[in-house]
Amino acid sequence: MKIVVTTSELRQALKTLQKAIPNKPSLPILQSIRFKVTKTKVTLAATDLYFGVIAPLSAEVIVEGEAAIPGKLFNTVIQSLPDESLTLEVDKEQLVVSSRATKSTIQCMAVDDFPEFPEASGEVRPLKTETLMKINDLVLPSISKDVTRPVLTSVLLEFSKTGYRAVGTDGFRLSLLEENITGEVESTLLFPAKALSEVSRLAVLLQEDEVFLSIAQKDKQVCVQIGATWIFSRLIEGEFPPYSQIVPSSSLTNLTCDGTQLFDQLQRASVFARESSNIVQFSCLISQVLITTPTTSSGHFEGVLDDIQIKGEEITVNFNAQYLLDIFKQFIDSSVKFSFTEPLKPVLCTATNLPNFKYVVMPFRVAT
Repeated sequence: MKIVVTTSELRQALKTLQKAIPNKPSLPILQSIRFKVTKTKVTLAATDLYFGVIAPLSAEVIVEGEAAIPGKLFNTVIQSLPDESLTLEVDKEQLVVSSRATKSTIQCMAVDDFPEFPEASGEVRPLKTETLMKINDLVLPSISKDVTRPVLTSVLLEFSKTGYRAVGTDGFRLSLLEENITGEVESTLLFPAKALSEVSRLAVLLQEDEVFLSIAQKDKQVCVQIGATWIFSRLIEGEFPPYSQIVPSSSLTNLTCDGTQLFDQLQRASVFARESSNIVQFSCLISQVLITTPTTSSGHFEGVLDDIQIKGEEITVNFNAQYLLDIFKQFIDSSVKFSFTEPLKPVLCTATNLPNFKYVVMPFRVAT
């Protein structure tokens, strides 16, 4: 194997691969980057068996071949070099990286041990990068980080002929984003949140307007094409919670307020709420809403929302401030609506700037 390539092209490819190289690989070969060189193209690949990436590399091919190179060491070497032309050549199971003034030799690993990637089959589903960014901002914050409940670390993606629905929950809050979804759901998958976040990042990095999803049924993996780059992720198996039963369908009290004023007051309250399990209290009165925090050794906060409309009964509800801040930063410059039923029942939150999004958050019981 022998190619000529610039350091800038290599850095771009390595940036694409970075999340697929595990810090603590379960097998030695998984710490490597596989180079595959043919007459027509050069690709770099990395995987941890659950998440993998194949990235193209623009290079001049001198000799075809394959090699598995220790990823962290190779990346360190390339990042240390100036912008210039490099020659990469494998000789006697060693990779020699040569530039005008340097020569680095790296011991290769057994390329035959590198795992094969699955082949996509079945229907291809397009997903716009703009949609991925919305899922990243609105749905991923609701995903659980508790790996003992794998289903809750995934995003439920449902597709109909005309649109999609994305749902995420950690058991305390739920995000539901949908677009043009009509008729029956034709396909469903549980996409690991970390992998979906990386798909979104790479779609933006590679400046692609759209990605394409397909399923490798035999391997139970989702394959995502982003331009000439491919991402592979093992799907999560299990039964997603019945989210439609969680979203409230009625309310006794409706509060509409200014999203900017709401977010600003929540930020101020959160400074004091850190010492009281992040609890903030909403007291919905006839003409105003009070946002307060419990009194602690550090102090206490009281804030007022006065640009409001309230319909229904007065109600007092306790929330985790961070659960609201995570999502409400997307509601700035919008009108926000809370639909309450009872102090300890799920609360539905919507915003005029995001008509296809629903956020459900559970109130907290506070000892008195």
